Amino acid sequence: QSPQKVYILPQNYNNVRSGELKHFLKDGVDSSPFFEQTYDSDDEDAVWVVDLVRFKCQEDLLPIISKRIKRQIGNDMKERGENDVKSNIEVEVKPWKIYLIHFHDRYPFESDYFESCVGSIVDQFKSTEYVHFATRDGVKERNIIHEKDWHKSQKELFHYQGNIIEWDKQELESIVNGKVRLIRYGVRSDLVLCIDRLLKEKLKELAEQGKTKGKVMDIITIPRSLDVAHFWKVDEEDLYGSHRNVVSRLILELGDENPNRNVFANELGVRWGEGRNFVQEGYAKALLKCKIVVVAQRDHWEGHYRLMEGLVSGALVLTDPMHPLPYKIEDGKNVVVYKSISDLRSKILYYLENKKERLELARNGYDVAMKYHQNAQWMERMIFGNWASRQGAGIDVTSFVQSKEIDRISTSPTFAPTRTPVETRSPAFDLDLMSTLELHHQSPQKVYILPQNYNNVRSGELKHFLKDGVDSSPFFEQTYDSDDEDAVWVVDLVRFKCQEDLLPIISKRIKRQIGNDMKERGENDVKSNIEVEVKPWKIYLIHFHDRYPFESDYFESCVGSIVDQFKSTEYVHFATRDGVKERNIIHEKDWHKSQKELFHYQGNIIEWDKQELESIVNGKVRLIRYGVRSDLVLCIDRLLKEKLKELAEQGKTKGKVMDIITIPRSLDVAHFWKVDEEDLYGSHRNVVSRLILELGDENPNRNVFANELGVRWGEGRNFVQEGYAKALLKCKIVVVAQRDHWEGHYRLMEGLVSGALVLTDPMHPLPYKIEDGKNVVVYKSISDLRSKILYYLENKKERLELARNGYDVAMKYHQNAQWMERMIFGNWASRQGAGIDVTSFVQSKEIDRISTSPTFAPTRTPVETRSPAFD
Repeated sequence: QSPQKVYILPQNYNNVRSGELKHFLKDGVDSSPFFEQTYDSDDEDAVWVVDLVRFKCQEDLLPIISKRIKRQIGNDMKERGENDVKSNIEVEVKPWKIYLIHFHDRYPFESDYFESCVGSIVDQFKSTEYVHFATRDGVKERNIIHEKDWHKSQKELFHYQGNIIEWDKQELESIVNGKVRLIRYGVRSDLVLCIDRLLKEKLKELAEQGKTKGKVMDIITIPRSLDVAHFWKVDEEDLYGSHRNVVSRLILELGDENPNRNVFANELGVRWGEGRNFVQEGYAKALLKCKIVVVAQRDHWEGHYRLMEGLVSGALVLTDPMHPLPYKIEDGKNVVVYKSISDLRSKILYYLENKKERLELARNGYDVAMKYHQNAQWMERMIFGNWASRQGAGIDVTSFVQSKEIDRISTSPTFAPTRTPVETRSPAFDLDLMSTLELHHQSPQKVYILPQNYNNVRSGELKHFLKDGVDSSPFFEQTYDSDDEDAVWVVDLVRFKCQEDLLPIISKRIKRQIGNDMKERGENDVKSNIEVEVKPWKIYLIHFHDRYPFESDYFESCVGSIVDQFKSTEYVHFATRDGVKERNIIHEKDWHKSQKELFHYQGNIIEWDKQELESIVNGKVRLIRYGVRSDLVLCIDRLLKEKLKELAEQGKTKGKVMDIITIPRSLDVAHFWKVDEEDLYGSHRNVVSRLILELGDENPNRNVFANELGVRWGEGRNFVQEGYAKALLKCKIVVVAQRDHWEGHYRLMEGLVSGALVLTDPMHPLPYKIEDGKNVVVYKSISDLRSKILYYLENKKERLELARNGYDVAMKYHQNAQWMERMIFGNWASRQGAGIDVTSFVQSKEIDRISTSPTFAPTRTPVETRSPAFD
């Protein structure tokens, strides 16, 4: 009913090095209906989850704990009054739950670093009750090294596997709550979704060939051409790869001894940054070809992604010993453990000959991985699990989850369609070509987003509209393969420069493409140097910068270079925020003198059809406006539910929903801008704020606000701020204004989705479907703003009707999924992508979106469908 709030550290991370932080912590919280991520470090209802590899304990964590405690004490002393502050009465510290997770490969206690760190937290909290510690380390002093002639010792049981760490004898366990938790890597949802898509594509291919009439494929019994694989290339230089080298040599030797057996022992894809952070389709395809997948630990430590990757592929997994194996994984029940190289040889041969046993074990392995080790279950066990148990085991709440009708990725190896929107969404949006949409509902359009790697705290539009838009639409699927011929490219030109970044990778792809085509045609064609046809692909260039981008020929020359390589203008689309140039709204110092004048110097509308750029791109240059941020919508949804619960407890309501439009609002009018004479582009907003404050002085009974709330830059653009969301919900009227030199901002949609009436200055044009007098009110001078504020405060019925219309149009047409759908499927003969409304089609497909109704009902669903049971 009320998800557990979770504050994850670090908040900011490098996407290409995010690894476990992304796969298990962030994805685990996002995909569980029992959690809600918060970005407020002072939230008293939140637990903290800390990745100690990416957020160092003493350097990073201890200082922010100290700062929070100081703020907490200061607030408590203020509440008690000045006398108490002067008397210096000791104020009680209010501790909070902190889960410290150490993902490093090796034993972390060579010094007292962690004990002293945890000890410092315990000292500040004055209790051992609040800090939990989890680590990958179950053994120390492990050192599996094989002889150079490994045949001599192949019958020997693996030795030097290390000593099991007796955590109950470590000082650390005496100062944390419960046992030190031993963690193993879980299932990566990106791999599962990739496998799901590959199976659906195969099913479609077979159906077209008339070889199947079924709608599902059994992942366990699909034909598999590769008898056994170990995804490791023999590498004598690898400092920790001796053990894996020998396993690969054994696999290759088996292939030599049994020519009819198809074996693989090599690297496939990229191992480090990209491999740990992004799904690699070639690797997923190879897994699906394997009857048996062999995995092995590193020489000096245990644990890796490969075990779960093998299990969710539906193959039988053979693993060397782990101390212990992951939760619910058992030798002979859902995996097979080999204890020597000779034992591995005999077990491979045995299970290749005994298909029935192999498939039964593979099915059991797949089921346990999908039921207990997806990222949501992993995180649920971390926070709700039994901390008196080393692996968090204890209570199986399968029946509870089933009673709540929580969906997860199917545990059945019979794959049914599982892709759903990330969040529930409205039942209508605007797209082009129903037949195309029908196709993409069955087979989502693959999208390759650039940049692939980004700084989370500076991701802004890249995250909110491109990545979230693709993730939340059932018509898209993100790919990480730049050579995927079925994918379109979407490029954020602010974060991925055209000439420096984009043109080189386009050239490289074309070279690879030509090289592959020439190889297929044979050596003679290569020598004859026959010209090979370039195969272009769709590229959507999106320019989010604030101001007019064409002061030079930078973009024309960039787009021109792509067109030259593609030898066609058919494939490149261009979208920009820029609708006007030479805008320069500056008010007089005594703004009262000109308050009745219509705003002037609003700039000249850019006539794109007369620009050289429009002559070399496909369709019109698209004019984009910012859409609705889903993080703000979900925050508002939660705040309303909390208020509903509070009222129900007070006996003031028996309803299960609240009307966001008619909720009591204590703030008559707000403009979220602090007067700042130093802001180079804030003259216009300064005058608007002065007008609001003056109205408050003239009308003492009116409650007005004209100030900054929260953080404007990095954090404000990237993370939802709860204080700002709460303030929006208090407003009857929200006033927004453009910057002096450009148009467009997040604030318009933020005001609309809060259920307030929004008053905006002119835009050229307003966003798609937004109309003056229908769902917003446009003020054309400062005097006009004054009169309209007073009018709509007095005329409640009109105000609420406009607010409701504004909320509906924002939620129906401007959520990130619709924004992205309009970008790719929309009508490029239209400046804003307008064209065909396919409401009836979407409704017929029962596609849910965040409710367009201002009557909020529970809407939170898991990010992806999931299995119906967890622990």
